[in-house]
Amino acid sequence: MIQATATGRLGRDPEIKTTNSGKEFASFNIASNNRNGDATWLRVTVWRQQLVEFVTKNARKGARVMVAGGLEIRKWGDEAEQQALEMDCHTLELYDWPDREVEAIDKRHSDDIKDALKETYAPRRQTKVRQAQAKAEQAKKELNTRRAKAPRDAEELPF
Repeated sequence: MIQATATGRLGRDPEIKTTNSGKEFASFNIASNNRNGDATWLRVTVWRQQLVEFVTKNARKGARVMVAGGLEIRKWGDEAEQQALEMDCHTLELYDWPDREVEAIDKRHSDDIKDALKETYAPRRQTKVRQAQAKAEQAKKELNTRRAKAPRDAEELPF
């Protein structure tokens, strides 16, 4: 099986399906434009329960995603023999999701990655908010200083 990474946008909301043995999995399609401007579609199946829950909760039609996993060309049908490019996903990165933060889930280190991302992005976000608040305060003080120094009447004008 070929291991590959693909990026694109979800063509529809992920579907949750169940096998005959009762195991849940998620299925969705992603589209990516090729050089000609045509869309190339890839069927993605997610088997890991943690990823299934994550995708179901956060991924929506149109969201940008990066998926990695085993790539196969699957064929079906008798006469026409249709084929599709399919991937069994073991890693997924979602770029567009409710709070606009990048979250990665990897099959080996998912909790470590999630904790690292939270530790990395939360302080940065808080720092940026504090910096923006400080700039706004500084601008407010400068404006009040200019207003205090500005002439009040026409008599106070220098010319």
